Amino acid sequence: MQNVKLPVNVPMPAEPTATPPPPPKTLPHALSRAAKAGALNVGLEERLGKTLNTYADAMERVRRKSPRAPR
Repeated sequence: MQNVKLPVNVPMPAEPTATPPPPPKTLPHALSRAAKAGALNVGLEERLGKTLNTYADAMERVRRKSPRAPR
């Protein structure tokens, strides 16, 4: 590893333009967001992606029915 040359023309990362979403207010909301992000990361055509997406949809329904959830 002594002779490893690093690339000279490394592009700088772009500044984020979108503001991050507000933090979730309930556990079902947090779980729904995490599952949805995981499903998109894995890919919806994969079995795990489909399962995570189904779980995210179910947790979103739970969040909507929760009495403490903001409406």
